[in-house]
Amino acid sequence: NAGDLNINSADYFTNDYEHIWRRDIPQFVALGINAIRLYSVDPDYDHSAFMCALANVGIYVLVELASGSCPKCAITKDAAPKCYSAELKLRGQK
Repeated sequence: NAGDLNINSADYFTNDYEHIWRRDIPQFVALGINAIRLYSVDPDYDHSAFMCALANVGIYVLVELASGSCPKCAITKDAAPKCYSAELKLRGQK
């Protein structure tokens, strides 16, 4: 990759980037993709259009909660439930 979109940990799944993800969904369908995993989702932004567009074509979405944009969200080696930080729970509830 190169150019303006060559950014790590960027959230491209909001309405601001619909021109990017909307063009890719038909390609996902053509490839027979039924699930994708997202690593850089900022829960402070609305992702409903993206999620609904994928749901409408039968694609499941797995969202990474403990991402680099939430350094206190890491799952620790402690036994459950202590291994899950309060920040991770709050992030998942958004």
